[in-house]
Amino acid sequence: MQKILRNAIQCRTCGDVIESTYIHDFKSCSCGRVCVDGGLDYFRRGFVESADDYIELGEVECEEGVPERKKPLNREGAKRPKTRLRDYLEK
Repeated sequence: MQKILRNAIQCRTCGDVIESTYIHDFKSCSCGRVCVDGGLDYFRRGFVESADDYIELGEVECEEGVPERKKPLNREGAKRPKTRLRDYLEK
């Protein structure tokens, strides 16, 4: 498991460093191309065109003795099978 130490990014367009310090602390840069949210509870990034619009400055610390688990980013590696509404209603 990871502990978030810093939740920050730098905009590649305007150069602003923005940091979210508490939960639901939504911040955006001066040009409005990137944003950050979540404080020390979760990471959330926003961008206008691509993730290449910002430089990641977030820092995490892994707790000792606790295995690190990452959620899959694609459907093929998802832990829960995809269920269609039609299949659910037929049960």
